[in-house]
Amino acid sequence: MREYRIKLEENDGVAILIFAKLPRENFVKTRLASSILNSKEILQLYESFLLDTIDQANKSDAKKIVFSLTDTMAISTENIDDLSFFQTYGLVKNKKLFPIFHIQSEGIFGFRMKEAIIWGRSHGFKKIIVLGADSPQIQPSLLNNAILMLNQYDVVLGPSSESGIYLIGINQNLDLDGFETIFEGVELSNFAKFVVNQSLTFTLLSELGDIDQESDLVGLISWLESVELHLRLNPKENLDLKLSIPKNTLKTIKKLKLKIKVDDKNNRGKVIDKVK
Repeated sequence: MREYRIKLEENDGVAILIFAKLPRENFVKTRLASSILNSKEILQLYESFLLDTIDQANKSDAKKIVFSLTDTMAISTENIDDLSFFQTYGLVKNKKLFPIFHIQSEGIFGFRMKEAIIWGRSHGFKKIIVLGADSPQIQPSLLNNAILMLNQYDVVLGPSSESGIYLIGINQNLDLDGFETIFEGVELSNFAKFVVNQSLTFTLLSELGDIDQESDLVGLISWLESVELHLRLNPKENLDLKLSIPKNTLKTIKKLKLKIKVDDKNNRGKVIDKVK
């Protein structure tokens, strides 16, 4: 496990840990390869998802954001500037984001996440919110709610489709012994049992979709189109709704000219197509 120029400033004990893969062609969102999208287009989408996840986290009340990244993509030297994706988008200049990077350990998914949480605790974070880069539509208000809930509950879980989890919030009370086995099987119920078996408390956030396969992308495009149209017709309403649109994802979808096509053979009649 390696660290890159760690220089922690004073923090309030709250961190959002973005647990993700470095953007790399044929390495991210591989389940979308069965759609009309080619590998370069899938990479563009993933980069947008990651940027929007960062943006939404940056708008939250968390004082620090930690990037916990896969080490699959070789990094030549221990220098943050070599992480070109973050350098290109100017993220290393943001004081809230820079310079906390954590490179994940090797091993199964659950073990790597466990090690990342242990790392976060060792650096003084009493509350840790773990996110992937699969839900760019996540709202800062939801993240703030998760942070507040950790004052009352030991664990906060955000359920996604297919019994998955899009958000994990934990405080210092959770014992991580055996944590790595949670993700073997039905994640959400496994996590709930893991918490209850320690006589601790948990609560659930509203369900939110992970964008992993074509049907998920259909849902995201439909949601974005609906929200964009609604806000165009009711521009003042967003002052009350306080919706944070995933602008990078929306921009990429428009750039790639993606649309929803009715097809009775797949995805309950809907697939991704391109505007001719």
